[in-house]
Amino acid sequence: MEAIGRRAPRKLTVKRMVTVWWQFKPWPYMFPFILSGLIATVNYMNLWLKSLGKYTVQEINTLPTIGYAMGMVAAFLLAIVNDALHWRVPCLLITLFFYVLGNLLLGIWNINFHAKFFAYLVPRMGQPLGSFLLVWQTELFQEDAEMRGLLPGLGNAILFAMAAWVPLLIYAKGAAFPYRILGHYGIRNRCCAGYCFRTLLP
Repeated sequence: MEAIGRRAPRKLTVKRMVTVWWQFKPWPYMFPFILSGLIATVNYMNLWLKSLGKYTVQEINTLPTIGYAMGMVAAFLLAIVNDALHWRVPCLLITLFFYVLGNLLLGIWNINFHAKFFAYLVPRMGQPLGSFLLVWQTELFQEDAEMRGLLPGLGNAILFAMAAWVPLLIYAKGAAFPYRILGHYGIRNRCCAGYCFRTLLP
């Protein structure tokens, strides 16, 4: 570990746990990680397609999967750029751009069919965000093996715990579809994540 510039793990005590989470550095990483996975616009695309009344059940279930293909292509290309050029922050901001673009268009809502179809799918191109954050935190916290191990685990735990109830608060049952707040919430979500990245820069 020390040969490659990383401090070896230390004994994890209660005092050490308190010290890890009392610092400022873990939280600008944790918030974007949680926010990035808390809401996905493509998850609601099938409701929009159903509301149009012109698609079969098979099409309603299949068309949103185009976003996954877009995400795979984006992840492959951005990963090459991220590793080859070490553009950690630029690649993170590019993934955020895809999220913001999709949510901005959905926030406007009164746009043509093709733009709205694109708006539901393009956020999937931001899916590499989580992986890029893991890479970046490994480099940022090279001096702290315990923090490198705890951050992803605790981040996922908080993310999935919040994902169980936050959507129920955001989307009122009586409002039904379309959820106009979807785009506006997503924009604020991603802008907050971008600001957190800025705080981690040297």
